[in-house]
Amino acid sequence: MILVILSGVVIGLVLLLYYLTTPREEHVRAVPADFPKSIPVYDEKNIDQITITAVGTLPAPLQGLVTFLNKHFVRLPIQDKARTDIQVEWRELSAKPEFLIDYYNTALQKNFFITSIDFERDSGAPYRINFSKGDVNGQFIIRDNKTTPSTDRATLMVILPSKTN
Repeated sequence: MILVILSGVVIGLVLLLYYLTTPREEHVRAVPADFPKSIPVYDEKNIDQITITAVGTLPAPLQGLVTFLNKHFVRLPIQDKARTDIQVEWRELSAKPEFLIDYYNTALQKNFFITSIDFERDSGAPYRINFSKGDVNGQFIIRDNKTTPSTDRATLMVILPSKTN
């Protein structure tokens, strides 16, 4: 009987910790006010979707418990630093992919971000910019099948340290 109760408590605790450590996703209509001004947002009027994901951490005593459970029972998603992920998406932009890559690379470098550009293997066309400055990191990614006059899809992903850090 005690084993059944203890098992129920452990299962309940695991479910609670899983709920506490799972990132929360929210869709918003506008770029958040606390979005860094040093990162440009191209064509704000035509954004298709903005997703904000808050990834939190647990207080130290719970961190120890999760570490114990991860070693012996289950694997719970746990982060060492709280952060906020912001993803801005556009579809069917009239601007060409090359223009968008140049626009972001130039603007980010002007604001002292370190950037690197990744190129497609087949065509050699640029398709992704990785950028960072301090605790802020991100990527600007182009997905384009080149058979249409527009850029099929562009995504700006920014990872910000949480204000609670």
